[in-house]
Amino acid sequence: MKFTTNNDKIDKYLDELADEYKDLLLKALLYVSPSPDDLSTSELLRLDNEVKKRLVPGYMRQQRKMKVFFLMGMAYTIFGVLMGASYVFIVNGSFSSIDAIILASVVVAITGLAMSFYASLMIPLLIGGRVGESAKSYDKALIEYEIIKKWQEIEWIEDVLNPEGKNIVPGSLIRTLRNNRVITEDEEEIIKEFRKVRNDIVHFSGDKYTTEEMRVIVQRVNVLLRKLHAAVGS
Repeated sequence: MKFTTNNDKIDKYLDELADEYKDLLLKALLYVSPSPDDLSTSELLRLDNEVKKRLVPGYMRQQRKMKVFFLMGMAYTIFGVLMGASYVFIVNGSFSSIDAIILASVVVAITGLAMSFYASLMIPLLIGGRVGESAKSYDKALIEYEIIKKWQEIEWIEDVLNPEGKNIVPGSLIRTLRNNRVITEDEEEIIKEFRKVRNDIVHFSGDKYTTEEMRVIVQRVNVLLRKLHAAVGS
C-alpha cells in the first residue's frame, strides 16, 4: 500500500511492536514450560489473555479502585482497634465496662474488615464484568478506526485517478470513480453508505451503528478496495 496518512507512524510502530510482542510472548511461554519440546497451546492463550486484559479500557481503573477500597478497609480496621485499645488501657484501665466508645471502635474495625474482605473477594468478579463491557467498547473503537483508515485509502485512490483535481464538494470522490468507470452503480451505493458511516463516526454520531453492522460494511468495502487497487495498479 503506497498511500500515506497522518497515522503512518502509528502503523509503523504497531508493526514493530507486534514482532516484539511475539518474541516476548514466546520467551514467557518457554519460561513456564518444562522444556522447549513441551510447549502448551492453552498456556500460550492464557499468557496472551493476561497481557491483553490489562490493555482493555477500564481494567487498570478498576484495579486501582479495588486497591484503594482494600486499603481504606485496612485503615478502618487499624483505627478501630487502636481507638478501642487506647480507650480501654488509657482511660478505663480494663475491659470490665463496655460503653459507646468501645462499641464504636468495634463497629469501625468490623466495617473495615468487611470492606477489605469485599475488596479481596468480590471486586475482582465485578472487574471481570466491567472489563467485558469495556472490551465491547474497545472492539467498536477499533472498527471505527479501521473505517476511517479505509476511507483515507479510497481518497488516495481518487487522487491517483485525478491528480490535478481538488475535492471541493462531498460527492467529488464518487463522481471521479464513476467517471473513470472504476466502480459500478451498486458499488457506488456501497461507497455512499460507507461515506455516511465514516462521517457519522467523525462527527461523533457513530453510536447509531452496532459493531457488527460496521464490520459488515468494512467487509464489503474490503472487496471493493481490492478492485480499486487493481484499477490503479497499487
